[in-house]
Amino acid sequence: NSAEVEGLRIAKDSQLTMGAYGVGTFTGTSAKYLAVDSSGNIIEEPVPSAALIVDGGGTNPTVGLGDGVLATDSGATETNVAIGHDALSSLAPLAGNDGKFNVAIGDGAMSDCDQGQGNTIIGASAGTSGNGSDFSNNVVIGYSALSNHTTDSRKNVAIGTRAFSGTPGGMAGSKFTVAIGYDTMWEATGSSTVAMGYQTMKT
Repeated sequence: NSAEVEGLRIAKDSQLTMGAYGVGTFTGTSAKYLAVDSSGNIIEEPVPSAALIVDGGGTNPTVGLGDGVLATDSGATETNVAIGHDALSSLAPLAGNDGKFNVAIGDGAMSDCDQGQGNTIIGASAGTSGNGSDFSNNVVIGYSALSNHTTDSRKNVAIGTRAFSGTPGGMAGSKFTVAIGYDTMWEATGSSTVAMGYQTMKT
């Protein structure tokens, strides 16, 4: 058919050649990828923001997967893993170990935390609002668990939807606390406390 145009050729040496197809020809542009539009034309599209990040100033790089992850990361942080839309999106590299050794998995996980180290956060909106100094060494599993905590919240364990979460204005200074169960210790404050069970110590 004389109207057909060669769009893609794989040569004998396995080289891939792209020619005209539909409208226009494309030679490739940095930071863009090839796509096919609704009319069947080959087009270029920008790579989504922070779709995949692998960086770090040292030997242990930070890894991020998802739109908006590690949005404020300058490339100076190390040993963080962020998976999910806006996970660790406010984390900034600071002195010492701040901004390091965190794992955040889930939509918005640890998204408002501008400092913090050694946290393991799993769940959508889990560990949010963890800004301020010494938000560290927390283990959080569950939707919105341990959210709205601020300064000096450390060494807590929260497992369950909204476990140890929900206090308006944030919870400062909550340490050494274990909350396990749906809504357990929701809108409660405290340190050196153990609460287990559905809505236990909910205020």
